[in-house]
Amino acid sequence: MEIVRAGIEALSNGSVVLPAPAEVRQSANDVRRFLSDNWEERITQIIESKTEPLRTELEEIKTWQAGAIEQAKAELRVELGELAA
Repeated sequence: MEIVRAGIEALSNGSVVLPAPAEVRQSANDVRRFLSDNWEERITQIIESKTEPLRTELEEIKTWQAGAIEQAKAELRVELGELAA
């Protein structure tokens, strides 16, 4: 326990900087690549999550619009039929 306390004290006052274990060390390029890949992936996730509701609403509008167009066509056919008669 005393060793841990001494280590914490040394780290706190900046007198000792312990190197990372060899198996944990990564090259700067590996770290940059990892962070870059994660940011691109995260940005893609955010964009998709924000645009998905808009896409759904757009599809609903397109469906409603197609129905309204078909109804208008049907009404015009009826009116044209009445005028032709």
